[in-house]
Amino acid sequence: MGKICLGGCLRGPREEEKLFDRKIVEGQQIHGRLGDDKTYIEALGKEQRIRDDDHKRKQECRDDGVKRNKDNNSHLRVKTRRVCDEKMIWLKKSIVVEMVHSIRKEDMHNMIINIWPETHGVNMERILGAIEVVDKFDQDVEEGISVESTKVIMPFVEDHLLLKVENEEYEIFVKEMDRYSYDCMPKTKKSAKIGTKNEANNAGESSDSSSAESTPRVIGTSKGETPLFHVPSSLETAELHHAPDVLLETNAGDYSGIGSFGDLKNVIFVESTKVWSIAGPIAFNILCNYAINSFTNIFVGHLGDLELSAVAISLSVVSNFSFGFLLGMASALETLCGQAFGAGQVEMLGVYMQRSWIILFGTCICLLPLYLYAKPILILLGQDHSIADLAGTFTIQTIPQMFSLAINFPTQKFLQAQSRVGILAWLGFISLTVHIGILVLFIKVLGWGTAGAAAAYDISAWGVSLSQMIYVVGWCNEGWKGLSWLAFKDLWAFVKLSFASAVMLCLEIWYFMTLIVLTGHLENPVLAVGSLSICMNVNGWEGIFFIGINAAVSVRVSNELGSGHPKAAKYSVIVTVVESLIIGILSAIVILVNKDRFAVIFTDSVEMQKAVSKLSSLLGITMILNSVQPVISGVAVGGGWQALVAYINLFCYYIIGLPLGFLLGYKLGYRVQGIWVGMICGTMLQTMILIYIIYKTNWKKEVEQASERMRKWTGQELEISAT
Repeated sequence: MGKICLGGCLRGPREEEKLFDRKIVEGQQIHGRLGDDKTYIEALGKEQRIRDDDHKRKQECRDDGVKRNKDNNSHLRVKTRRVCDEKMIWLKKSIVVEMVHSIRKEDMHNMIINIWPETHGVNMERILGAIEVVDKFDQDVEEGISVESTKVIMPFVEDHLLLKVENEEYEIFVKEMDRYSYDCMPKTKKSAKIGTKNEANNAGESSDSSSAESTPRVIGTSKGETPLFHVPSSLETAELHHAPDVLLETNAGDYSGIGSFGDLKNVIFVESTKVWSIAGPIAFNILCNYAINSFTNIFVGHLGDLELSAVAISLSVVSNFSFGFLLGMASALETLCGQAFGAGQVEMLGVYMQRSWIILFGTCICLLPLYLYAKPILILLGQDHSIADLAGTFTIQTIPQMFSLAINFPTQKFLQAQSRVGILAWLGFISLTVHIGILVLFIKVLGWGTAGAAAAYDISAWGVSLSQMIYVVGWCNEGWKGLSWLAFKDLWAFVKLSFASAVMLCLEIWYFMTLIVLTGHLENPVLAVGSLSICMNVNGWEGIFFIGINAAVSVRVSNELGSGHPKAAKYSVIVTVVESLIIGILSAIVILVNKDRFAVIFTDSVEMQKAVSKLSSLLGITMILNSVQPVISGVAVGGGWQALVAYINLFCYYIIGLPLGFLLGYKLGYRVQGIWVGMICGTMLQTMILIYIIYKTNWKKEVEQASERMRKWTGQELEISAT
């Protein structure tokens, strides 16, 4: 019971000081027998002076802590910080002694590689420089390292541990002390302690047993001596691996919690700034893409009604289908690239992007029959033969645009994961401007008709894709390391995650497309479809805004989970959902207040305006739901829950929503209102289920899963590259 228990209860201040002083004496006695190293003795004297300085600093911290206690009654925080400070000093001594006397050179190399990137960022030049210093002082030493070499690594250990203490989280600090103390043990001791740990685990939880089999792993001991530290035996060993290791979460950069109204305001401000700085440019980019389709229809509309109908059918049915499916297939990158970037595995982003290129090109080939046989498919769906014929020709002419998406979407997700979204907004604006110019040239000047519209569509699409690729290759050197054969590794596992993302997204897109189809079979379909189309158009403009928020919250959640910040991920979700809900409610209020007037923008028909007015209340409810639903979907993508959400969408939309809408609209005679109410019920059920899932989510476990996902994906590549 006379040990300092890192995982146990905190003792009183005076008892802790006495115990700490006794342990210093023990350490000097134990390690003094390892050799009369003059440098080491001088180091102890220097450490004593450092301890005196630290004592003054701790006194200031305690005084400051007492003041804080008067405000928030957090006496335990001050007490914890004090004990951590004392153990920090002793840990430095223990690590220095172990390293000077028993660490092998390759262990030193491992520590430099493991600790430095976490403390100072990944800088291979400095890492190699530190290793070179170690080698220089140890050319003639086989089993030990010099004091000079010790000085190379110690600042990084101290900085890393101090970073943990600054966040005032005792549990995480203890884990880090244990982890690095274990790294500093010689190999022979490590293997012996691993065996002891396994024996202790097999022996059960009996803490009173004094047998050798149940003795927990200890640090800083020599044979027959009392251990300096008592360490929990359940700790796993750290691996030398570029992916996240046993460290499941880190409070460095994470929120410490919300204890006051000031903390709440700070969290809201920080998260709002981060989310909207990503959502704004993405929403603008999506708006530009939406405008490209609109301007294409505008220019083609001046050619004739047949041309307008054919191009509109091609873009809304065939192109939207392929667009949604390819976007869904690329959404796997939002999970992997976002979490890899958060975990510091930036070099893997380029590999993931190349892997997605391969998969999306294969997907485009699979979608080719849809383009080649668009005419018979449209005729089968009941379209007029003349419209289907021209639409089929236009669809075949836009095949190059489909293949451009195989480059566009992965590079877009690559940039989004790093929050490089400003370039996407600029490229979207430039693409729209160029597209309008090409439409004028090909349709007005050269008179190419719908073929000119298709050519402009292809050129602007490939212009954006190639521009994004040039930017990635030229200005994203950290994430892009060139073409790699690793892109062909484990494609099937990547396909499964991509397919789950595609199914999740397509089930949402097709759900509201089905609403239009069902409405078209009602009596007086012109009035029903027209009024519903106006409402869907208004909802679509709001949807563009929330798609940007969807991408932003996906980036935030994946980055924070990859970084090991569960609280930041949780707070980001809460802040974004609340703000989006407020925006949705305000939008609904605007629609309801102007329910008899906003339809004038779209039609001069009084009958159509009245029909739209009757649907305005349902439009308001839909806008509120659609303000929350995209955010939750973004959380699902950021957390890697695509498969789960796909099943939820299938159940809520197609087993509950559609049948209920069909029953209300056709059987009970509520017409378009009944169909829409049924589909709203499906959306509401899906939203409530996902909100409940998020409410019950253990964000620490999500960090663990993100860590395991990064270990799995990165570990395979590193293993291959090593061969």
